[in-house]
Amino acid sequence: MRIAAIATLAGLLFLQVPATAQNTVTGESVEPPLDEIIARFFPGYVPVTPGDLSADVRAITARDPNYNHPDRSPTVIRADFDGNGFADYAVLVRELASNSPDEVFAILMGYGDGRYAAAMKAFFGALMGEVYLAFVPPEQPLTTVTAAGGGAATMLLPMPSVRLTYYGRASDVFYWDGDLGRFESVPLQR
Repeated sequence: MRIAAIATLAGLLFLQVPATAQNTVTGESVEPPLDEIIARFFPGYVPVTPGDLSADVRAITARDPNYNHPDRSPTVIRADFDGNGFADYAVLVRELASNSPDEVFAILMGYGDGRYAAAMKAFFGALMGEVYLAFVPPEQPLTTVTAAGGGAATMLLPMPSVRLTYYGRASDVFYWDGDLGRFESVPLQR
């Protein structure tokens, strides 16, 4: 009787091991945490959090429905900016150990399987709290400032993009230009 019970138990364990192993290999790539991705490109830097922003910026962004999505905050926007089918990040990061931390705006392009490339970086110095991000959906009309005479033009972008705002001063939209194979930016009218 005891041998039959042991044989049955061993048989169940044998059948469950492959099922458990199959559950761990799903064929989907496992993305590393954002902190880990940032550390690859910016050692000694951490993501800026919404709590790091000034009270005025927090008040504005708290009322904005743009951030009612888990992939969007005033400091991190996750979207497929270039249309390759993989999520990219637009992030604000800051130096961890500094009295006057350097802040960086970066777009990290996803290529699947946890692979990323820094598509662009803009170093600001110590502006933390006054700079924030917003998601711009595809085909949303954007009123841009033209260089000639300071006039305005309307622009529609086919892919999601990100707006970078310097509180009370200016906003620029950063978008993927598929023809050029890089990010471009254009100032937005206030």
